[in-house]
Amino acid sequence: MSPDPARDAIRNEAEQWLARRHDRVGDTSQQDESAFHAWLQADPRHAQAYRASEKLWQEYRQLGDAAGLAALRRRTLRQSRRQFRSPWPRALAAAAVLAVTAGSYIAWTSTRVEVARYATTIGEQRTVSLSDQSEVTLNTNTTLEIRFSRARREVVLSQGEARFQVAGNRSRPFVVLAQGTRVTALGTQFQVRRDSDRTLVTLAEGSVQVVSQAADTARVLMPDQQAIVHDGRREVVVHAVDAGQMSSWTTGRLDFQALPLQDVVREANRYAARKLSVGDPSIAELKISGNFLAGDNAAIAKGLEVVFPVRAEHRADGTIALYAAH
Repeated sequence: MSPDPARDAIRNEAEQWLARRHDRVGDTSQQDESAFHAWLQADPRHAQAYRASEKLWQEYRQLGDAAGLAALRRRTLRQSRRQFRSPWPRALAAAAVLAVTAGSYIAWTSTRVEVARYATTIGEQRTVSLSDQSEVTLNTNTTLEIRFSRARREVVLSQGEARFQVAGNRSRPFVVLAQGTRVTALGTQFQVRRDSDRTLVTLAEGSVQVVSQAADTARVLMPDQQAIVHDGRREVVVHAVDAGQMSSWTTGRLDFQALPLQDVVREANRYAARKLSVGDPSIAELKISGNFLAGDNAAIAKGLEVVFPVRAEHRADGTIALYAAH
């Protein structure tokens, strides 16, 4: 799924209304309430986005009440009410100590560390502009946390994949942590993917240093190189790749070049609720080349049937099993 500016704008508006209304700091004016209800009724997507923000707020209530954050939240909302009187206070995100969003959590800790948490669901992609002018694009089913201080910019990738366009600042290193891997960059474009047992780092522009923390082994990547760090292993394996092909997901497409069918299935399943499977081991290593729409596994199965000696069986449970065509 490619980024949707209109959807992101609606989500931002919902986040702002949630931050403004949630704790009811002071009395909510009739004008504000009228503007809020007019916004809800203007588009069915508005109410949907607001409900999603409310749901996430409930998930973070305990975090918001911990370590004095509840008091910080109330004080900030009180300040924002004095400073922003328009129905959509767009400067609120910059001024707020706590802003809860659909798929994100942002806070400033008492030690002046900016903390932001972002997440996407299966098939969703999202691009976020960071406070240092860097940009991060989250791929499907991705969770990451950003911790920015005056001395350091740090991102923790828990799962999934993200592409980073880093604003150069030599006095504030930009570091991505993924399990036992540390990636350090200055003014560059790269992506990091966290699988169940390994981390992959692919460089498009500039240079990055990849460190296996298990052995403190470091490698410096050049453009069109990929580093693989397997959990529990000491080495950082580097090989050449086509970085453009590796980032085809940012356009909503999956570009495969002579990739074994079993790997094609594994990659396609990251983006879709309807899963593919290889029902016939004899075709697991069949080399597949092609460009497919991410998230539409039915179309991918149909395309495989047309071009390759593959037969698709649609099962009652909704899955699609692939067999050798006879």
